[in-house]
Amino acid sequence: MNGLWEEIRIALHTIWTRRWLGLAVAWGVCMLGWLVVSQIPSKYDSRARVFVQMRSVLPAGSDPAAANDAARDVDTVRQTLTSAVNLEKVVRGTELAQTVSNDRDVADRVAGLQNAITIVAQQDNLFEITTTAASPKLAASITRKLIDIFVETNLSDDRSQNTQT
Repeated sequence: MNGLWEEIRIALHTIWTRRWLGLAVAWGVCMLGWLVVSQIPSKYDSRARVFVQMRSVLPAGSDPAAANDAARDVDTVRQTLTSAVNLEKVVRGTELAQTVSNDRDVADRVAGLQNAITIVAQQDNLFEITTTAASPKLAASITRKLIDIFVETNLSDDRSQNTQT
C-alpha cells in the first residue's frame, strides 16, 4: 500500500513541476480547435410543411389502380416542386438573382438549389420542404418563394379548368 501511495505522490509531483508545459499544450490544442471550427461554413435550414390535396393538383387517371398509387403521386409533386422551371423562378425571385449575370449563372444556381432542397412526404398529403442555405434569410426566402410558385401554379390550373368547364 505504501508503494502505491509513494508512486501516486511522485506522479503528482512530476505533473505539478511540469504544469506550465501542460498549460501551454492545452492552449495550443484549443487555439488549433478554434481555428478549425471557425473555418466551418455556416448552414441554415428553413422548413415548411405543405398540405396538398392530391386530386386537385394531380389529374385523376382513368385507371383506378393508378389513381390510388400514393408513391407515384408523391414523386409527381416532388418533381413539380423541384422542376428546373420552378427553380429558375425561385432564383429570379429571390436574392440569388443579384448574383447572376447570364443564363449560365442561373443554371448553376438552379443546380445548386436542386441539391439544397429536400422534399419529404410525411403523410399521404403532407410534405415537408427543407432548404439549406448560407444565410437564414436566404433559406427562408427560397422556401417561401417555392411554396408561392407552387400555390400560384395550382390556382391558375384550377382557374383554367373552371373556365374550360
